[in-house]
This record gives sequence, C-alpha cells and structure tokens, in this order.
Amino acid sequence: MGSELLLHLAYIVRFLSTLPRSVFGIRNTLIATAVAFVIYGIVAGVVAMIVWNGIIAILYAIQNVKHLRARSRATLTPHDEHFRRLLFGSLDEVDFAVLWSLGQEGTMTRQQLTYQGVPADSVWLVLDGVVDVRRDGQLVNKLGVGSLVGEMSYVSGHPEVADTYPQGRVLLRRWQPSALRMLAEVNPVASRALFEAMSKDLERKLNWQLRSAAPVAGTGRNL
Repeated sequence: MGSELLLHLAYIVRFLSTLPRSVFGIRNTLIATAVAFVIYGIVAGVVAMIVWNGIIAILYAIQNVKHLRARSRATLTPHDEHFRRLLFGSLDEVDFAVLWSLGQEGTMTRQQLTYQGVPADSVWLVLDGVVDVRRDGQLVNKLGVGSLVGEMSYVSGHPEVADTYPQGRVLLRRWQPSALRMLAEVNPVASRALFEAMSKDLERKLNWQLRSAAPVAGTGRNL
C-alpha cells in the first residue's frame, strides 16, 4: 500500500511539472519526479526504475547548475530589463536573454514594415518612437513603445490588415521567421512567452478597433 502511494505521488509531481513557466522551474520539478520514482523503485525493488530515474535526476541537476552559472553571467542593460518586466515578466534573465539575443535591434525611418493584404515577414517590437498604421491609405492608429508589429501573421497565419510605417526615427527589435523557429526549438518557454505577448497585443488592437467602430449614442453613426 505504501509503495502504491509513492507511485501516485510520483505521478502527481510529474503532473505538477507542467505548471512552472521557466525552464529552471520545470527541471526542478522533473528532478523531484525522478527522485519520487527512485524512492518507489527502492521500496518496490525495481532496479531499472532506480537506475534510469537516478540518471535522469543527475542529468537535470547538471543542466540546472549550468543554468545557474549562465544566470550569474547574464547581464541585462536597464533598457533590456525594462522590456523584460513590461512584456515578459514570467521569464527569468536567462530565458529572456535567449529570446532577446535572437532578435535584431536597429533604427528605421522610412522603410515600410507591413503591407496590407500580405503576410508579414517578421515581428517587430517598438522600443522607441511611433509607428503609423494605415488602412486603405487612411491613418487609423499609432503604435507606441511596447507595441508589436506584424504579430497577426505569426499568431493567426493571416495576411496583415494594414500598412505600417515608422513615424520619423523609430528604434525596433526584429525577429525573423528563422529566429522564431529557432527559439521554439531551443527554448520553448521563451517562445511561449513571446507568443502570449503577441496574442495579448493583438487582442488589445482588436478591442481598440471594436471601440472605434462602435456607433455614437443617439446618432446610429460610427466614429
């Protein structure tokens, strides 16, 4: 009976490993899972379970030691840390550093970012300045610091619904499709955080569009 409870405990801990949002937290929970299975293996006399889960626990522990060393070396500028807290607060410094390093930072002045009716070829984050949003040639919105551009194509797979242009000199961080694919492979936690940030940004834009299209009370006309 006691060994069966240990087995249930091991599976409960394995289930809990799906909850942490950082790679470090996931590894810690998986180590606890492996240890629980090792204990069960000792009680039940299952040598294979003891050996393999012991190896798994050691490997994850080694990865976490490397993670801690990388964290101690990860140096974010105040500028970078601002955007980590603003958009990616669930990521620790190491996971965020991976996400940030795969993007390219630069200034743009006149280059068009997205084209109405065409899928975007990248995702941009506005770090400084303003990006104009035009639909059918008409200015419909302005995107400021912390806004994402081109995320609709990445999130939904649909073409962009507007043209976007930098208003004067704008500082942007750009993630190309190859970088986004690499991020999904090397750090799924950071990739999920970026996807969530894009989804929230897209939701804010859709809510803004709905509010701006709402009829004025008593007139039946749209703003």
